[in-house]
Amino acid sequence: MSESFETPILFLIFNRPLETAAIWDRLREIKPKNLYIAADGPRPKTTKTSYLVPPPERL
Repeated sequence: MSESFETPILFLIFNRPLETAAIWDRLREIKPKNLYIAADGPRPKTTKTSYLVPPPERL
């Protein structure tokens, strides 16, 4: 698809790295005109989920 996708997209990410990567690949293909990304951070006082939440600059 070479044209830009006109519908704005809000991409919510948290704790699902494989699904996030798959959706991110698809977003690159459709090239949305407006893409908003919201990411929650890891839960406080736990280390087992912190590695699942990529820092925004890695996107």
